[in-house]
Amino acid sequence: ATTGHQSWQTELTGLPVGAVIVSVRAWPAIVAVGVSAPAAASGPSRAEIILSAATGRQIRSLPAAFYGGTVWASRTAAVVVGSHGVISYANSTGRVLWQRGTGTTAQTWTVSGHYLYMAETAGGYLVSGPVSAIRRIDLATGAEHVTRLSGKFAGTLSGVADGVVLLAGDSELRGYSIRTGSLQWRRPAAALELIDQAKGIAYVAAGNSLRALRLSSGDLLGRPAQSVAAGLYAIRDGIALGLDQGALGVAWGYDMSTRRVVWTSTSLPWPHFFADSSGLGGSAGEDSAVTLLATCAGRGGGVPAVCQ
Repeated sequence: ATTGHQSWQTELTGLPVGAVIVSVRAWPAIVAVGVSAPAAASGPSRAEIILSAATGRQIRSLPAAFYGGTVWASRTAAVVVGSHGVISYANSTGRVLWQRGTGTTAQTWTVSGHYLYMAETAGGYLVSGPVSAIRRIDLATGAEHVTRLSGKFAGTLSGVADGVVLLAGDSELRGYSIRTGSLQWRRPAAALELIDQAKGIAYVAAGNSLRALRLSSGDLLGRPAQSVAAGLYAIRDGIALGLDQGALGVAWGYDMSTRRVVWTSTSLPWPHFFADSSGLGGSAGEDSAVTLLATCAGRGGGVPAVCQ
């Protein structure tokens, strides 16, 4: 990361023909590569290949849910969301250290701090069924706490910050207390876009505008300039990453409180892009101010794109 020199390169082995990498998640000691198996293959639909971050050595392969995978890892253990539960494995032996069942279908999940949060619904990951409870699982010990929600809301778990669980439905965004399960606030026709963990503020889209929302109260605050709102991708401690589209685009930092661009990069090779938490196409670590972007060059003429 400091010099750009290649430290290692590894070829994944023991996978069926047609397997495809669908995610890459990294921690200081471990890199977890999510691999989707072809539909006709036997066994789990997704496997997590655990690599040493220092050497790239393949340590082992673990089964995972298609919309799950490794959610936390240390030098000694990896926590994986599987099809029917959350399991912590010992990296050295593959032995199960602890496990927590989640029912017959995978549930919506998110990680915040040292905890994994899962929405308890009857419909599973892709169905916005009524959410009746939130499970909070300690990623290191497996200790679990279940918070029952006041009433049921047909939505999906979108994030957790500042003691508030965010559930997004078709018509509104709701904030529930993670401690008591009580409804703290609701906002109609609002879609969650960004969360600033350090400030306890979410940014929600309503119509064509982006507004700041204080998570503890649901109060609406200011809004970024309309000209930059569509280009914001991640936010840390009040500074948002902005990214221009097009061959002459640049990356830039935008101060959400002063509504001013505070830095810009040099022009980026085209195409360039930022993607979600899978890490394919970009990454913004929850505990880091560093953001990684993928840029590609050399497309066309039958020559594969070179991405970095």
